[in-house]
Amino acid sequence: MSANTIAYIILGALVFFSLLMVLTSRSRIWRVYSKYLKVQNQAGITGEQFAFAAREMLGYDDMQMSLIDGKLSDAYMGGKQKVLFLSEEVAHSASLAAVTIAAHEFGHAMQDHTNDKLYHLTRILQRITRFTNKLIIPCILVGVGFMLFSYEMAIAYGLVFGGVGLFVLNALLKVLTIPMERDASGRALKFLKENQIISKDEIGKARKLLSIASQTYMVALFDDFLIVKLWRRFKYGKPRKRR
Repeated sequence: MSANTIAYIILGALVFFSLLMVLTSRSRIWRVYSKYLKVQNQAGITGEQFAFAAREMLGYDDMQMSLIDGKLSDAYMGGKQKVLFLSEEVAHSASLAAVTIAAHEFGHAMQDHTNDKLYHLTRILQRITRFTNKLIIPCILVGVGFMLFSYEMAIAYGLVFGGVGLFVLNALLKVLTIPMERDASGRALKFLKENQIISKDEIGKARKLLSIASQTYMVALFDDFLIVKLWRRFKYGKPRKRR
């Protein structure tokens, strides 16, 4: 067996396992989430009760609370109008998973209130890419079309490179999201531990849940691939919009 053949086999294996990780990432976190959703936290409080208590403890009086449709759709929206969105399952459950997820979103609230630079940079990029992502494919397709007909080559190259640049910008956002989300999880675990909301035994389980969740941010780099979009639409259906 030649060196080139071995190299192709290794490369193919890496691609296969990477794709497998991407396509099964959401399934893994749902399995762990479902497991710890059945485990009651030692404090016996729901995600919503934790959120109200944490808001008072941290003095975040400017933050509003709201319920949101869907599973694992919990989120924090910063800026002028600070809102913590909790899914009904997390808000009304007294499970370890519910408190852990609510605490993670409070980690983002802490980043916002302490003016964390990485958090605010990702928010700026999110606002930009929300618009520019819609231009990536049209720019590339029009540019390639111009090239095929040898029409206005300067514009053609500009459109193609512009589309690639916008794709790189979106990839940069996803790369920066990984440490930002990990920092939020670290803040959450520290808050839970220092305030004795969960026990030492529960800390390890909460860390596992957040660690599995962080993997979804890593594989999010591949979310724009067509095969990933088709797989998730087939397996999970169309995502619901926030209320």
